[in-house]
Amino acid sequence: MADNSCPGWDPRYPRDIRIAMQSTVVDGVFYGIFACLIIMSTYTLVSQGLRQSYARIILLAVTISMFAISTAHLIITTLSFLIQWPYICATVAPDSFYAQLEWMNIAIDVMGRTQYFISDCVVVWRAWVIWYDKRWIRMFLLFSLLGTAVTGSVLVVLNVREIKFDNHYTALEWNMLGTFGLFVTNFGATIAIAVKAWLFRRSVKEFLNRGSSKSKVESVLTLLVESGAVYCIYWVVEFVTDFGVLGDFDIGWAQPNISGIYPTLIILLVALQRSTPENVFTISGIPSASPEPMRFDPASDLKQAQRSELSESEFLSDNIVDTIHSRYDRSQV
Repeated sequence: MADNSCPGWDPRYPRDIRIAMQSTVVDGVFYGIFACLIIMSTYTLVSQGLRQSYARIILLAVTISMFAISTAHLIITTLSFLIQWPYICATVAPDSFYAQLEWMNIAIDVMGRTQYFISDCVVVWRAWVIWYDKRWIRMFLLFSLLGTAVTGSVLVVLNVREIKFDNHYTALEWNMLGTFGLFVTNFGATIAIAVKAWLFRRSVKEFLNRGSSKSKVESVLTLLVESGAVYCIYWVVEFVTDFGVLGDFDIGWAQPNISGIYPTLIILLVALQRSTPENVFTISGIPSASPEPMRFDPASDLKQAQRSELSESEFLSDNIVDTIHSRYDRSQV
C-alpha cells in the first residue's frame, strides 16, 4: 500500500486483521452453541417448575448471567475491532479513541475472569454438597476457589497495568496466575466427585447386589466426572497453547463461551437422564465413606438394603435438601 494513500499503514496490520477476524469467527461460533444450549436449558428448568425449588432458580440465574456475560463480551470485542478501522491509515488519533479502546480491553478481561470464576463456583458447589460430611475436603475446595479469585484479580490488575502503562509480562506469569489456578480448582473438584462416585458404586453393589448395572445416581456422577475430565483437559491445552505452540491461533478465543457452555450442558444432559438439575448439586444422600471397614449385623442386612434404596430415591427427589439436613442432624445425635 502506497505511503501517500495510507500514511499510517503498518506492515503488521494484515496479520492483526487476520487474527481479529479469526478470533471473532471462533467466538461467534461458540456463542451460537451457547445460545442454543441456554434456550434448551432454560426451557428444561422452567418446564420442570421453579416454585419451591431453590436449586432450579439458582441454576437459571447462573446460566442466564453467564450467557449475558458472553453476549456482552462478544459485542464489546467486536466493537473494539470496528472502532479501530477508521483510523487504520491515520498517523494520529483522538485521545478519546485511545481511552475508549483501553476501557473496552479492560472490560473484556474483567468479564472473562468473572465468567471463569462463576463457572468454578458451579463446579465447586457440586463437589461441596456431595462431600457434606468431610470438612477437610470442603476446606480444600473453598481454598482452591478463593485462590482462583485472588489470582484472577491479580491478573486483572496486571492486565490493566499492561494496557495503561505498557508493562509486559511473560507467558509463564500469565499462565501461573490464570490458567493454572483454574485447572487446579477444576481438577480437585473432579477428583472429589470421582472418589464419591466410586464409594457410591461400591456401597450399592454391597447392599443391593446390583452387579454391573448402573443406577440413575451413578449415571449422574459418571457424567459429572467425565465432563469434568474433559474440561480439565481443555485447561491443560489452554496452558500449553499460551506459549505459542499453535502459532497465532489461540484456543482461548472460544472463551468465555466455553466456561458458560460447560455448566449449561451438564444441566441439559442430566435432564436427558430423567433427573432434575438439583441432583447435580445436591448429592448428599450418597453413603459416606468411613476409614474403618463397614460391618452390619445379619439381622439388619435387609433393613440396611432398604435404607440404601431409600437413599437413592431421596437423591432423585425434589425434597433432597430437606432430606440432607434431616439425615445429617440425626447423625449428630
